[in-house]
Amino acid sequence: MIKTSKSRISTDGVVAVVLSLSLLSPWVLGVVVSKAYVPDNPPGVVQGNSEGGLRYMSGGIGTEERDFMKSQAPRYNLRLSFAVNSGQYLSEGKLVIENQDGKQIMGATTNGPWFYVQLPPGKYTVKAMFEGRAKEIKNLILTGDQPLSRIMHWDLGLGPTNKQ
Repeated sequence: MIKTSKSRISTDGVVAVVLSLSLLSPWVLGVVVSKAYVPDNPPGVVQGNSEGGLRYMSGGIGTEERDFMKSQAPRYNLRLSFAVNSGQYLSEGKLVIENQDGKQIMGATTNGPWFYVQLPPGKYTVKAMFEGRAKEIKNLILTGDQPLSRIMHWDLGLGPTNKQ
C-alpha cells in the first residue's frame, strides 16, 4: 500500500531528559541544554548506516521533517525524491542501489518521499518500486564534489480526482 504524504505530530522529550539528568551532574545538564538549541531529529526521519557502511537518511513527511532533512542535505551526495505524476509525494517504497558491476550495495524501504545517501564516487543504478511498478535510473554518475538530486515519478492514478 502506498501512503501519500501527511503531517505527523512530533513530540519533544528534551525537557524530561533535562530534568532527569539535572540531578546527576551540572556538567551533564549543560550538555543537554546546549543540545536543545540544535535541530533535533524529528521522529519520522530515519538515519543510519547500511550493512556496507553507507550513511543514509529517509523521511520528509511534513514541514518539520523536510526542514530537518534540508539542513542535513550537505552530508549526502545523492538525494532522491519519490512522487506520482500529479506531484503527490510517495512513502514506503522499496529502494535498491547497485554499483556499476550490478552488485546491490543498498536496499531499503523509504520512510517518506525523500531518501538521502552518501555514496563513494562511481556509476550506479537506482531502482525503486511502488505498488508493483518499478522505476530505474541507470548510469547515475557521482563524482566526489558534486551532489545529485533526482525525482522519480509514477503514474499510479493518485491525481487530484483519483485520491485513494
